[in-house]
Amino acid sequence: MEGSTAEAHEERPDGGLWEHPRFWLWLIAAGAVLIAAFFIARLISL
Repeated sequence: MEGSTAEAHEERPDGGLWEHPRFWLWLIAAGAVLIAAFFIARLISL
């Protein structure tokens, strides 16, 4: 007899790391703002 004798289990739907796109969007936007603020501060300090 072939196959596994283990019981079937519920599999999580696909998504994983990308399940919360708003979080990742916010994180990327916050990083872009910080980098822009750094360059703006350098321009002002010249």
